[in-house]
Amino acid sequence: ALSTLGRWGAVERADEIACLLTDPVYWVRERALDVLRNLRGREAIPRVRSLLGDPAAGLRADAVGLLADLAGADALPWVAGLLRDPDRGVRFRALQVVGRFGAKDYLPELTPLVDDPDPGVVVAALRAIRSVGHSLEPSDLARLFRAPHSEVRSLASEFLVAAEARDEAAGLLDLLESEDERVRSDVLVVVGGGRW
Repeated sequence: ALSTLGRWGAVERADEIACLLTDPVYWVRERALDVLRNLRGREAIPRVRSLLGDPAAGLRADAVGLLADLAGADALPWVAGLLRDPDRGVRFRALQVVGRFGAKDYLPELTPLVDDPDPGVVVAALRAIRSVGHSLEPSDLARLFRAPHSEVRSLASEFLVAAEARDEAAGLLDLLESEDERVRSDVLVVVGGGRW
C-alpha cells in the first residue's frame, strides 16, 4: 500500500492529507486517517491528536490507535485522558494502548475501569492491569468472578490463582451449584488451580 501511495504522491503530501483530519465531513476525516495510518508519518501526530476531541467516537478510537502506532509510548499522556471517555469503544482502545506499553504510571486510572458497565472494557482493564504486572485486591477479584461475562470471570480466576487467595476461593464454592457449566468450571479452576 505504501508504494501505491508513494506513486500517487501521497507521501509527499502527507501534511495536506493531515489537514483533512479537520474536514467537517466525517467520512473524509475517516479516510484521511486511514491514509495517514498507511503512511506512518510522525509529522501527522499533532493533527491526529486533534481527533481525540472529535465528536465522532469512531474517529476518536481510531486516532488513539494511530497515535500509539505513530508516537509509541509517547502517546500515553494524550491517550490516558480517554480512559474516561463516554464511549465504550474509545475507553476500550485507550485501555489497549495503556496495556500495550505496560504503563504502570496509569494504574490509578485503570483500576476503576474494572467496574465499567461494559464487559469488554472490564476485560481490557484487567488485561492492562495484568500487563503492568499488577493485580487487584482478592475481594475485588472474587466480586468480579461473580460477573456474568465469562471472560471477566476467567481473568478474575487467573488473578485469584496467582494471588493464592484461599479465603476468596473458598467463598466461591457456592457457585459450584450454578446452572451455568462455565461458572462451575471456572470455580474448579480457581479452587484446584492454586497450591492450597
